[in-house]
Amino acid sequence: ISTATLGTMLVRLKLKNRPERVERDLKEMLFPWLASQFNNISKVTFSCIGFCHGAWIMARALAIENTIFDCGVGIHPSFIAEEIHGGSSESLAQKIGSNPCLLMPASNNEDLKAFSKATLVLAKARGVKMSQIVRDFDTMLHGWVSRGDRSDEEIAKKQSEALEAATAFIRRHSN
Repeated sequence: ISTATLGTMLVRLKLKNRPERVERDLKEMLFPWLASQFNNISKVTFSCIGFCHGAWIMARALAIENTIFDCGVGIHPSFIAEEIHGGSSESLAQKIGSNPCLLMPASNNEDLKAFSKATLVLAKARGVKMSQIVRDFDTMLHGWVSRGDRSDEEIAKKQSEALEAATAFIRRHSN
């Protein structure tokens, strides 16, 4: 499978798709493609990062039983797609279970901030403090990492903090 085909697979994982289809595409297309890229997949670790609605795809990937992903990070995350399709952020958090997941919401990502229903579920499932599940960026607005103005010193500083936190989390939780 070519890189272009991988891009096509990822485009299919979009909001209008029901969670069942996203799960099927991950299991039947993405996971096998990733496995085909390595001689010994048991020696490779995979992590995922999602921005905005991409965090929903990350969460769905972590929620798959026997997922190939060791952990995931959601930056200015949105799980609204789960609600569009009749679920909830809390029900998705329950499916993620003890799989390591770090969320970094902006000030206006209320449903996934520290001590929200979903993040309480995640912290309880992993048996960890809230600070190991969520890092709130209360002075930033949704999209600050991927679309923020890097010429603004505060935004640039928070972008770096978020990306460094994501990298550290992935290193810590990759087997």
